[in-house]
Amino acid sequence: RHQLANGLLAIKTGVDPKNVILVRNGDVVDLYKSKASIVGSVPCQYVYVDGSSVGEVSEEELEKRRQLSTDGYVSAFVPVDLKKCKVVGEVSVSASPLLQREVDLKRIQQIAADAVGAEMQGGEKSTKKLEQELKRSLSAYLGRNTQRKPIIIPAVSSVGSVR
Repeated sequence: RHQLANGLLAIKTGVDPKNVILVRNGDVVDLYKSKASIVGSVPCQYVYVDGSSVGEVSEEELEKRRQLSTDGYVSAFVPVDLKKCKVVGEVSVSASPLLQREVDLKRIQQIAADAVGAEMQGGEKSTKKLEQELKRSLSAYLGRNTQRKPIIIPAVSSVGSVR
């Protein structure tokens, strides 16, 4: 659209329409004896600029950013005592402002504690597997109650016994 608008502007300012060319990304333009013509094209693609890096943003990263912008995120930290197979201390939950308006964070804390606690009562002691269950439980709850698929950031940490 911009190229078309620029071409129309050139014509309005007196440039002969036969001297106005519209090019696409990758077109090779030859300027010879005050004439411009498209003489070929080269393969090209979009280059994404992200802060100080250029061209290093993957499609996967862009998809995560789109998901964050539309569905938000929830982060849950669950401290556990793996020897006693129980949640110790307070579960910490944070969410993007988008989700904070739609969900009860206290309810998410309870779901997180229950999910991890139940897995440990079933004999699970791997923090990685506990995090997977935490993510699954929160995703299911949030999907049912918000019709969103937020990015879930689970963290389960063995902190030993609380005295």
